[in-house]
Amino acid sequence: MSSGETMEPLREQIVAAVARLGIRAREIVAISAPDAAKRGRSTWRVELASGATVKARLLESAAEARRLLGVREGLEYAFAPAIGCDGRVLIEEWVQGRSLTAPEADARAEECGALLGRLHLRGREQPVDELAAEWRLRAQDDLRALGAAAVLDALEIDRLAEVLAVGAPRHADRTIAHEDFCPSNMILDARGRLRVIDNEWFGARPAGLDVGRTFVRWSMADGAWSRFLRGYRASGSSEPEGLPFWQIAAALWTTRLRLAQPDRVGEPLALLRRLLADAEARRRSGSTA
Repeated sequence: MSSGETMEPLREQIVAAVARLGIRAREIVAISAPDAAKRGRSTWRVELASGATVKARLLESAAEARRLLGVREGLEYAFAPAIGCDGRVLIEEWVQGRSLTAPEADARAEECGALLGRLHLRGREQPVDELAAEWRLRAQDDLRALGAAAVLDALEIDRLAEVLAVGAPRHADRTIAHEDFCPSNMILDARGRLRVIDNEWFGARPAGLDVGRTFVRWSMADGAWSRFLRGYRASGSSEPEGLPFWQIAAALWTTRLRLAQPDRVGEPLALLRRLLADAEARRRSGSTA
């Protein structure tokens, strides 16, 4: 949706929901228009009569707004909290701050790893064989989709299929997954504290997939990934079984998600090829790490 006229009915939904929640709004401004790739969700800045600001998300359903509100209840301060919901509208805290530079993000890699580890520890369930098998099939589906789109050649498809088969974990534990835990969704507040501000995709996913997704979304400098995993383990969360598999599964998933945006496919595709080369090098050396 590109015009203000088209956005106006959505704005009216925000206005009505905010009023029913007892929030006195002075101005409501669209931050992001509905995006089909994001289930039609949109984001809005709500300036209050008090001078404060909150964020409103217009989600795909009232059920999803209620689910997200419940999942995010009681999370630690670093995760910008959800305040309430009405129908399809979810209201969140607006966190004032600035984006992290790449060096700042890498310097905080251990802190970030511990933060994700604590989130996973909060919602972790017992490992089950069926979940691991399900995500092996999903990874194979993603691989076939990339082959059909001709972004990988037949030899790469065969090699990746073999790596997935050999490296797939027997067990996987479902937990509260962030699904987009990376510096582009983090800021430093006025006191220099790390805050995670884009928390709209929380779901029940394998911990390994969430860690793998962070690896794909965060281009870390040398040494930062090791520090991230050190922080993750220090939180009390054990490193996911078969982590190289989850890294490849996450790279496949991310590449497939970006097929509709050809200009954004290159980065995860290059990482996928690097992960394939690393996996084959480990196999040649007899290493399982």
